[in-house]
Amino acid sequence: MYSLRVFVTIALLSCHVAAWWSPTIDEEIDKKTVYIDASCETKDYEGGAFANGWFHALGSSHEVIERVASHNDHDYHAVVKRIMKRVVSDEDDETQLDEIMKYFEQLSVLSIIDSLKDADIRIFCDDDAVSTKENPNTRMVFVGNDRLEDRYNFMAINIRDSCRYVSADAFTVIGHYRIQTLWNGQTAHGQKSERMVISICKRGLQPMQPPFNRYWQGGMMTQQLANDYGINWMQNTAAHIIVHELMHALSDGQIFDLPNAAAAYGWRNVENMDQMHAEENADSYAFMADAALLAPDWTITRLWAPPGCPPNVVERETSAKFGQLAHYADRSRPTKRMVLRSTGNETEQSIRVRSFLEADPRFIMAMDEDSGISRP
Repeated sequence: MYSLRVFVTIALLSCHVAAWWSPTIDEEIDKKTVYIDASCETKDYEGGAFANGWFHALGSSHEVIERVASHNDHDYHAVVKRIMKRVVSDEDDETQLDEIMKYFEQLSVLSIIDSLKDADIRIFCDDDAVSTKENPNTRMVFVGNDRLEDRYNFMAINIRDSCRYVSADAFTVIGHYRIQTLWNGQTAHGQKSERMVISICKRGLQPMQPPFNRYWQGGMMTQQLANDYGINWMQNTAAHIIVHELMHALSDGQIFDLPNAAAAYGWRNVENMDQMHAEENADSYAFMADAALLAPDWTITRLWAPPGCPPNVVERETSAKFGQLAHYADRSRPTKRMVLRSTGNETEQSIRVRSFLEADPRFIMAMDEDSGISRP
């Protein structure tokens, strides 16, 4: 059998692929302002948790932008595809990616102001403390018939939808919740017409912990922690909750909790969503932010499961569906290596095996380019 032995230069995880999506120039971003109430700036546990979560929420927006725009951050591009069902390097997905990314771009340039009335978005961490209309000394006032009126922001909600009753970590009040007149006749004069209000409940103020913080060393992550909790653990952090609620607010309700409250939250639901629901679901955006904050070299389990692969390889797909994390050597910058490959009369099976092995650089015998001697 004739077999030609040749040196073939390959680039791990393929060559540099031009990413079709690129960031919007700063002047063209629709900039929003935010007012953060003093209830979020306390020195107690909850105040510290909010500050921690706010820092990571804004930081995640910059990380998302940088990593989506990268031409070779293949791990993060794979996460985007798994969550949003969009391919970063596919020209056909450019318009949809622009729509998805505009909210992260708006988040990245949010400016904090001191004036509540002038702010587009107002954030409170007062756990929806309630007083009566006879003695209105809190933001939320009970006016009867299960109705609460927000006397600072001129909003009205059902008391059963507030932090006082539901098990939610936070909620955002927009659109039809806006009112022009309070129970006492006070009008909304001077208020922004498209104001949005985020209430973060006390149970939603859990701080971001290492080793999921991208700014901590990757060595702080353990495989046991990654397997037991995975990325779904981040759903309960203040950073995740803040990004989730800001997506409701920045979109003025165009990003919902879809397809319904029971199926909108958590990695399994997000991972299983179809494309249409993913792009309009707030938790999908929050998990994009979570993944961008992962400590270096940690990502959702990589997939190497083409048809015909052995069961232990197929299990990696199951691990990814459960959001399990794994640590890999940094391959954000593909390097060229010389490999020894046999070509010639290859069978269909040998081609499939070779393609599978070459997908994982651990199975590639690297060659020293000068001497031609194989090295580990």
